[in-house]
Parts: sequence; structure tokens; C-alpha cells
Amino acid sequence: MCRSIRQLRRAEGQGPATTGEARAAALQYVRKVSGFRAPPARHRAAFEAAVGEVAAATERLLASVGTDVADGPDPFADPVGRRAILEARAVPARREAMARRQVSAAAVPRRQVRAAAVPRRDGSGLAEPSTDAVGSRPAGPAVPDGSARSEPPDDRPLAAHVPSDRPA
Repeated sequence: MCRSIRQLRRAEGQGPATTGEARAAALQYVRKVSGFRAPPARHRAAFEAAVGEVAAATERLLASVGTDVADGPDPFADPVGRRAILEARAVPARREAMARRQVSAAAVPRRQVRAAAVPRRDGSGLAEPSTDAVGSRPAGPAVPDGSARSEPPDDRPLAAHVPSDRPA
């Protein structure tokens, strides 16, 4: 749906929604559905009628879910008013989030997690031994590309890997 349509249902203490807000939401909805930002002259009457019907339906819906609707303009139409409303709403939300973080941090003890060792820049090995995903076995030595091997590298020359019964 259109991201410009704001939620008009309010919690107790946040004040009523206004008829201007209901009309602005209806306008955004009709614009989205019709595909017209500003309708041509021949469609203007139908467009305005649709906005009025959707606004009336929005007001009835808000009243039925328990949000009062007061006569008045859309407070978000004024940039100064919009900023004040958003800042006033943000303060309690920030306080709630901080309280939730403090409660969850106190309720659940943090598990000690050991960071995996990082290969040295010169590729000579690991700066510190690490463990695999389970945490029970140490990882193998690091190789210059930064990966870890589970077994030591084979230092024999390539010719040593070819069986002797095969011609070279």
C-alpha cells in the first residue's frame, strides 16, 4: 500500500484523529488506486467523490475501533507541526525501548563468547588459537589465504605424489 498513508488509530492519551487526517489518507488511497496524482478535468468530479466517500468510511472505521475523530485540519500538512508531533511521539518510544533493553539485559545473563582468532597479516599463522563452531576442537593452522586446514600441509614435492609404476 502507499507509504504516505499514516496510521490514524490512536492510543489513549494521544488525542483524537482529525477529519483533515482522514481526508489526507483518503486522498493518498484514491491517488494510488486510480493512478492519478491530479486527475484530468473530465475525471475530477469522480475523483473528488471517491475521496469524500473514502474519508467518510475512514472516519466511521476509526469511530468503531475506539478512536475519536475531531473536526480539524491535517496537522502533518504544516512542517513545523509535523516535526513537533513526531518529536513528542518519539520521546516515550525511546524511553520504552531503553526500559526494555535494561529489563532484557538484567533478565538474561550474557553468554561468554570467545571471538575467533584472526590470521596474521603476514600469513604466518593464527594470532591466537580458535575453536570450531561447536567449541570443542581447536582449528587447524592458518594458511596464507586466511582459511584454516584440518590437517597439516603435505610438504613433499609434487613428483612424490605420483606412483612409481606409472610413466612420468
